[in-house]
Amino acid sequence: MNAQNVAGQSNCEDSLYVPEVALDRKPHKGQEFDTLDDAYEFYNNYPKEGGFSIRINSSKICKESNGIIKKEYVCFKEGQARQSKVVNRKRRRGIIRGGCSAKLVVVKSEFGKYMVRIFVEEHNHALSSPQRVHLLRSHRSMLAAQKNLSQQLAAVNIPTC
Repeated sequence: MNAQNVAGQSNCEDSLYVPEVALDRKPHKGQEFDTLDDAYEFYNNYPKEGGFSIRINSSKICKESNGIIKKEYVCFKEGQARQSKVVNRKRRRGIIRGGCSAKLVVVKSEFGKYMVRIFVEEHNHALSSPQRVHLLRSHRSMLAAQKNLSQQLAAVNIPTC
């Protein structure tokens, strides 16, 4: 994880964090994908190695063909936190959104492939360690066999832990 501000000095408030990932696993402007699923899978592997999580921010649908022509994937800390009106909560949760500008925008080309139009890799927050990245939302998943086994054990009241 690399933390440097524009002047090249290490400063916590103005630091930009760039994931240290091999070039062949890093998206770049003009890169093409056959499907949106391929683009998502490639971009989700990048933050898994880099130490952050992603989410879908927006999509644009073509009115004639009803197909997706643009998709924007952003860092999970993009945007600002909503102000809650509820004062007395049982559980206080940490602030997740912090105005991060890292994103990937994929647009459908006239040839039917999806092309990376915008790629911003700088984050304004520290990145997760490799030991904790599996806990982030876009990387949490169970294999189908694990899920099936868990459901079968639950059906006969056998605890899984």
